[in-house]
Amino acid sequence: MSNVIKNLNKLLKQFLNYAVDEGYIIKNPCWGNKIVIPEQNIDKKYEMKIFTDGEISQLEKVLRTSRLKCLILTALTTGLRQGELLALIWDDIDLDKGEISVNKSIKRVNIIKSNDSKENKILIQPPKTINSNRVVPIPSELIPILKQHHLKQKLEKIKAGEEYEDKNLVFPTALGKPIDAKNLFRSYKNLLIKAGIEHKKFHCLRHTYASKLFANNIPLKTVQVLLGHSNIKTTADIYTHVMPKQKIDAAEKLNSILRLKSN
Repeated sequence: MSNVIKNLNKLLKQFLNYAVDEGYIIKNPCWGNKIVIPEQNIDKKYEMKIFTDGEISQLEKVLRTSRLKCLILTALTTGLRQGELLALIWDDIDLDKGEISVNKSIKRVNIIKSNDSKENKILIQPPKTINSNRVVPIPSELIPILKQHHLKQKLEKIKAGEEYEDKNLVFPTALGKPIDAKNLFRSYKNLLIKAGIEHKKFHCLRHTYASKLFANNIPLKTVQVLLGHSNIKTTADIYTHVMPKQKIDAAEKLNSILRLKSN
């Protein structure tokens, strides 16, 4: 949240500087030491929910016949946010190099018109932060799943005919339109029920990805880059307190110091 406030403050500074230059106001209120932006405070008691290996296995079984198979597995093995996944186009995916270029996100917003009426629109915009622009490697076992998904999508396009809106999206509806987040939530929720898994937020797929990286001794800095966090502190605050095994391993490595002392 603190990063959002910082970005908004930066935009306000630029806008109010213009207002000062044009003579509308005398001083930019966003400048000076009186503006204190609180740092993000992650509750250390927050229980991080991730999918266990058993739950992943259960989920994979029900995904075999689901249209969301590729979407869910991509989320689980790349750590992309929901908005980043739904904004992906095929030009963002290089199957030869095994890479996904994350450069945009999708969001549904209410736009207030001049007559005060509201219009609901889907906007494709830059990712959450500058660091969210990143290249994420694709696990080799996901590549054939993406290829199969692309083929099924082409068949859907043929079946839909003129009703299909080709936006080159990787994860569109059967008619080529962007998937609505509410519809995705309902389908995802039903998948978990069918798999007999206690409900976990869609974002927990991303948490599971990060936790698997830590479990395989991937450095904190690398995890930060792969997740697209603005700084390494954010990654540490969110994940290190839920990785007790890594802390134990780190402490055990200090035994060598005690052995040296005893010799």
